[in-house]
Amino acid sequence: TGDLKDSLGRLQTDHADIYYLHRDDARVPVSEIMDALDEHVKDGRIRYPAASNWSTARIAEANAYAAAHRRAAFVASQVQWSLPVPKWKIGADPTTRYITAEDEAWHAASGLPVIPYSTTAGGYIASGGERGKEYETPENRARLERARELAGKLGRTPGQIAIAYLVNHPFPAIPITGTGNQEHLADTLGALQIKLTPEQVRWLKQ
Repeated sequence: TGDLKDSLGRLQTDHADIYYLHRDDARVPVSEIMDALDEHVKDGRIRYPAASNWSTARIAEANAYAAAHRRAAFVASQVQWSLPVPKWKIGADPTTRYITAEDEAWHAASGLPVIPYSTTAGGYIASGGERGKEYETPENRARLERARELAGKLGRTPGQIAIAYLVNHPFPAIPITGTGNQEHLADTLGALQIKLTPEQVRWLKQ
């Protein structure tokens, strides 16, 4: 409660439209968490609760509890996700998550939206591998080349293909991007006009 009130004070508002719980503590029962969030929703301090860097298993457990006890449920999951896969070992830090194939299947079945961050992989795809060196692996180099190939066929940029890859999955995805460059912003927004087939999405990440 104290953290939420401090945040609202700094934002100079009386409520948060969407409030993320960042980095799950698996030692705390979901019942305790969802009960507390529900009180804030009822009091008007939160409109919608969401999870950030939570496993899909814990989100499912939390939302099942919320449904059974008429509590506010998580409306989205914020997690790292991009066409290139980061070098750091998935699962090495249980409080930092990257979407796996199993996670994708769960989101497709549940329909829960994903709000991915690090979506451009530090510009790895858009720069042809010149930036985002922390993503330089043989697997990601192959994904870069496929993004380039598909961009050429569609008359688009590789960076647009990387964003289109995210939004063309069978569940809602709202990528988080940031730039101070209008050209980069226009390029990113252009990705929303690209419709990829399921076969193209699978081919990009194979």
